[in-house]
Amino acid sequence: PDLVVSNIKVSPSDDCNSTIIATIENKGILNATDFFVKLNITDESEHEVRVKDTLCQNSWKNITLGNLEPNRAYNVRVIVDARGTVKELNEQNNIRDVTLGPDLDISEIKFYSENGVEIDPDKLILGENHTISVLIRNDGAVSAKDFKLKIWINASDIIIQEFEDEITDCVLPYGGEIMKNFTWKPNKKGWFVLNAAVDSENNVEEMCGEMEGESNNDMTKEVKVGEPGYKAKENPLETVSGEGNIEYIVDVELKRLTKGDSDANITAHFGDPVGNATLKFIWLYVYPDTAYYEDAKGHWMAFLPNETQLEVTFNGHPLNLRRPTSFTPEPNDPDQPADIPDATSFNVSYATYCYDVPVEYYKRGEDNYATAYRKNLPEGYKYGIGGIALLVVYDDKDAPLTKYWISEADRDVIMAKNKEHPIEFEFDDCTREIIFNDVKDAQWANATLKTVLVSYATRSVDKLYPDAQGEADALYFNSMDNELDIPLEGTGHWHKISDDIAITNRNDGWEYVNVVEDTNRAWIQSRGAMFCVAHAFLKVTYPPNLEPSLEKVPAKVAIGNSYDIPVVIKNEGKSAARNFNVTFRASDGYPREAKKSVNVVEGESTKTIYFRWTAPKKIGIVKINVTVDSDNDVDELINSHVNGEKDNYDEATITVVPSELEIRPPTGGRGGGGGMGIGTGSEAGTQGGAFGGMSAGAGREGASKGKKKAGNESVRMEEAKKTLWGYLMNNIILPGEEEAGGSSGFSLWEYLIKVSAFLIGVAFLVLGYLFERGRHNAAKHVRKERKSRGESER
Repeated sequence: PDLVVSNIKVSPSDDCNSTIIATIENKGILNATDFFVKLNITDESEHEVRVKDTLCQNSWKNITLGNLEPNRAYNVRVIVDARGTVKELNEQNNIRDVTLGPDLDISEIKFYSENGVEIDPDKLILGENHTISVLIRNDGAVSAKDFKLKIWINASDIIIQEFEDEITDCVLPYGGEIMKNFTWKPNKKGWFVLNAAVDSENNVEEMCGEMEGESNNDMTKEVKVGEPGYKAKENPLETVSGEGNIEYIVDVELKRLTKGDSDANITAHFGDPVGNATLKFIWLYVYPDTAYYEDAKGHWMAFLPNETQLEVTFNGHPLNLRRPTSFTPEPNDPDQPADIPDATSFNVSYATYCYDVPVEYYKRGEDNYATAYRKNLPEGYKYGIGGIALLVVYDDKDAPLTKYWISEADRDVIMAKNKEHPIEFEFDDCTREIIFNDVKDAQWANATLKTVLVSYATRSVDKLYPDAQGEADALYFNSMDNELDIPLEGTGHWHKISDDIAITNRNDGWEYVNVVEDTNRAWIQSRGAMFCVAHAFLKVTYPPNLEPSLEKVPAKVAIGNSYDIPVVIKNEGKSAARNFNVTFRASDGYPREAKKSVNVVEGESTKTIYFRWTAPKKIGIVKINVTVDSDNDVDELINSHVNGEKDNYDEATITVVPSELEIRPPTGGRGGGGGMGIGTGSEAGTQGGAFGGMSAGAGREGASKGKKKAGNESVRMEEAKKTLWGYLMNNIILPGEEEAGGSSGFSLWEYLIKVSAFLIGVAFLVLGYLFERGRHNAAKHVRKERKSRGESER
């Protein structure tokens, strides 16, 4: 046999003591039987255990030797075959020495917000409760208990906060852990050092040698306390408004000026975006960012470049800031067009500088450009420039009436909770509101909203929390229940159009919105994305709304006569409609189709145009219709109230009657025809007024009395009425006229009665004639007989 002590370990018990277990192995080629194993602990008595069982070759056995109390380190020796009763191949490997004891260390320190969200140590919020969690671990082989954990926080060399707790629970060996929590509510901004020490009073004798013993009982963490700069500013972003159109122009080829301390510049080119329009005013935006310097300890401290460190020109002319700043950045300051995250080690400033550009600096028909110069920075100061943009406000006499709302320039840095950068802010805390006051005539308005974000960064889906629902940001209008349905690019609703300037993902960033009277609101929300809210532009346009009407078309026309068909064009919008076509169509007669151009119909007005049309040379029904803006040359009003492109059509029905019959004023129809009527080819006036629609039998509401114009045709009608047939047929309409929208007073009984009366009259005439003729013949016969008799007629 060859007996060896291959391992010595302990097994913890419920009373925090530990039991020593030795593993005895037979590495020989023969079995070993009846031998002794001795435990020897320094400064304590020996303990011996007899092993009577056979330990076969190449096998092992655990032997329990004794107990160890907690909080102590022990030098342990185990001897197998302590009495030498077994003859072995090697007698020199029967002894094993180890040191057993606790080994306490601080495994980690974590920080949690008052909402229980884990945060980085550089993101503690001033005035809020934070939980400091200290994880204590026992990597030794003996349990530990009844020791103290101490925490203290330094500002420079001054202790500003202390915590202490006694751990009475048993911390088991071999990686046993215990967590202790402390609450800290910092009342001062800045950088601090958090110190933690376990077994601060050395109540536990820890093992040395392979373990670190007392050397790993301390841990320090540098922490940053600041304002919650990644939250949205509380004050809504205010806007200025006026009448005119706006263009926000970005040089999409421009690359950002990376942060640095050397003199450098970038130039943006804008071309001539407005042509011959009348300029009202021009603003230029420059976006300096990542501006910081390092303090004596290497911490980043935010600053804003002043007017000597950032100079701007437009077409070579120096510009002045429209809104001067104090150049001392503060987090969430509503009075500054800048922001800093503050509660982070990456504490840099983000800003939007706005400059007035005199309109005389603008070059018509040429490239307009702006240059930003970084210069005169002190040593250690750095910043970059995220981009340059131009805002032009102008009047265009040919465009519809337009009003604008422009937000004051800002750079509100926002980032909600996400898994990539552990911070605590909920989505509602990271939602910036923009207000647009005094919107009028919303029913007649088309509105579009453009929002501009700078320093835009989204997150991958796996870095978003589940309640983000795969979307890193959102845009709402007039209700937090009304999220605009903007297409996604990845997880974001915005995309970069230059190196660092982002707009929404369609229509060049202009989102259609439904405005309401007076106050309208928009909200930009982070659900994990990081961005800076820079601008919001609302453009409200009052376009024309064209609608044709055939209400003045005659209900009846005479066979073969020519007429001027009136088309009334209504423009219910507030702006003029210019240079569009109107198309007339008829199911019979000539022409079947005609088109006319209209130069202008002013806003909130009507205009009547005429199409010359000749009735067919047969009686019957003719259907006509008219389409205004038939070539879609006019951008019309479309909103939740009105769709101006769907009311560009009207239709009517005309009855063609014999020319010798009276055209009686219709008693049904659409109404409204109180005019003088329209002339025929023979200059005879016909009845004006309303008539039925295209659908058969669909007489429309209203009645039209009209007024006849005297003429040859009406004289002929009066003459016709003097005849018996004309008298009898007076006021009886032809079959089919009722379907055409004429009088619904036709009666079959009346027709039959009058025809019968006519026939009876004819019969009486015939009978009277026959009676008179018979009487005359009889008298003649009598006279003849008398004459033959020579009698006198007397």
